[in-house]
Amino acid sequence: MAQADGCRWMSDPRVARRIVEILRAGESQKEMYQLQAWAVMPNHVHILILPHVALPQITHWIKGRSAYEANLLLGRTGAFWQDEKLRSLG
Repeated sequence: MAQADGCRWMSDPRVARRIVEILRAGESQKEMYQLQAWAVMPNHVHILILPHVALPQITHWIKGRSAYEANLLLGRTGAFWQDEKLRSLG
């Protein structure tokens, strides 16, 4: 991301709503996890899940789908998510 604290694309309510819809679809349609909680912040997202598949598969799907759809809403192209450290308890 361009700024130290990240771009604030999710401060756009359309993008934030779509991110939540995608998170819910991962649970209800894809059945990849059980969604326990989420928080969409202006420049990042927190999720708490009980995974049914490998975490890399989950993050790949969420990040790919949400980046594509958020970029469409914002009329932009290119990277949407910053590389992050995947954290899990287990």
